This record gives sequence, structure tokens and C-alpha cells, in this order.
Amino acid sequence: MKNLVLVCRQISVASERAKFDEAAAQLSALRSEIASAVETLKAAEKWSLFDKDNHDAHFAAVRVLNRASIDPRSARVRRPDND
Repeated sequence: MKNLVLVCRQISVASERAKFDEAAAQLSALRSEIASAVETLKAAEKWSLFDKDNHDAHFAAVRVLNRASIDPRSARVRRPDND
């Protein structure tokens, strides 16, 4: 995704400088990268925080951790019961 955004910026800069051949070549490269990124983006969609239900559940869990003062990195570690 980062590279796609950077290529968009490069296209913009090239067109502002009237280097339209360069912008067209970068646009062609962008289109092929987007085509290859589609499957990855579709797979990641179910975890997207842009989805309201995912967003609400994620931040509810973060609030619970913050209120309990638990470091999220250690929250999944089950401590041994030494009793």
C-alpha cells in the first residue's frame, strides 16, 4: 500500500513538471501493482478497522486492557498457576 501511495505521488510530481511520458509510464506500473494487490486487500478486509463492527470491537478490547493496566503484548501470555 505504501508503494502505491508513493507511485501516485510520483505521477503527480511528473505531471506537474510536464513530464507526461514519465507520468504515463508510472501510471501503467501503478495499474499493474494495483491488480496484484487486489487479493491481498480482499484478504485483509475482514480485519479492517474501517469496518464499524471491527473498529468498535477492537477499541472496546483496547479500553478493557487500558482499564486493567495490562500490557497488550503480554495479555495473551498465560501465566503458570503455581498453587
